Amino acid sequence: YRWGNTVDPITPGLTDRQFVARELIPYGTPPSANLLNALDAPFQAGRADPDVLAPLSRMMGIGDIVFRADLQYERYLTPRPRETWAQLMSAYGLGTPEEFGSNARNEASSQMPIDDSRTYAVPLSAADPPSVSIFPILDSQPILRTVSSKAPLVVAGDGDGLVSVASAGRLDENRPVLYSASYAKDKKALLAQTSVDGAQLVVTDTNRRQARRWGTVRENTGRTEQVGEEAKVWDPSDNRLLMFPDAGDDSMTVTEQLGGAEVGASAYGNDITYTAGDRPVNAMDGDESTAWRVAAFADARGEFLDASLKSSVTTDHVEILQGQGGKNRWISEVELSFDKGSPIRVALGPESKTSPGQTIKFPKRTFKYLRVTVTATDIGPQGSYKGISDVGIAE
Repeated sequence: YRWGNTVDPITPGLTDRQFVARELIPYGTPPSANLLNALDAPFQAGRADPDVLAPLSRMMGIGDIVFRADLQYERYLTPRPRETWAQLMSAYGLGTPEEFGSNARNEASSQMPIDDSRTYAVPLSAADPPSVSIFPILDSQPILRTVSSKAPLVVAGDGDGLVSVASAGRLDENRPVLYSASYAKDKKALLAQTSVDGAQLVVTDTNRRQARRWGTVRENTGRTEQVGEEAKVWDPSDNRLLMFPDAGDDSMTVTEQLGGAEVGASAYGNDITYTAGDRPVNAMDGDESTAWRVAAFADARGEFLDASLKSSVTTDHVEILQGQGGKNRWISEVELSFDKGSPIRVALGPESKTSPGQTIKFPKRTFKYLRVTVTATDIGPQGSYKGISDVGIAE
């Protein structure tokens, strides 16, 4: 039997032990949900370091890991059974698993076949796991325990940073782990913790200022934002974890847009996941292979790209190159607005689809702000946008 969508996990109903898992709806406190997401996300994306499991499990007081290889993994593209089994069997610090059920191959349904790179990357000789297995954590720690307050590990970051620390082999579960942002209102206390003999300060590029969605198991976090950045259009699906409610942007990893302009947009990617590779700044990065992309599976009309120039320019034209790559929809018309004045409407032709793009002429003017708004696409309005590609601007 292959389990599909049970809404609620079944494992808690089969055990009287404490249980923790990463679910779509977060359980527990923001820091615990953040750490579980950070631990699970690399496995969902196929880039996990299995050696982080044992040290992080000891830190969390976990004694056993239950591996379910009887799931309909094609339903949500969750980790593949044979790939994950090989990772767990090679993970340092995990004991010999107790096995339950048969080792029959868990094949994806013919109605939802998976023919992607992760599928073909699994060696033909890879072993098939049992339906369920339990991996003991070697030298596990109890949930409630004490550790010396001396020589803490202070992490400038969040759960993603802590997972990286474990991957580097620097996580010692017998010493306290502190987040520096927890001391945002007490810098003296933070200095005292990092000044203790033997204390370690690890600086990471995590705890990023970014949006977060909860509807999927991957691509949950948005692009890294600038200090004080505000959304140009409200995104009701953006629900961020308040890991450090007393901390400001000076405790976060942020971006700074260098060059001649700051670039923003109404949205990017799609309405379900966050795809940071489609971020607005890609429209003015000098690289035609990247682009601001928007409205995948949705109506693109009304989406806009803003460029706030560092200094005024005087010109009688701009060039627009649409996003490259396989597409079944293109922008056919845009509005250009200068310094928030009356817009001019322009048709985009075939030249906008290939390098160097389409030159759009207008009466010479001086401006410091430009907005490009999508007003039409070549397929027109649709009743459904299922299977319809995004649109965007590469340069």
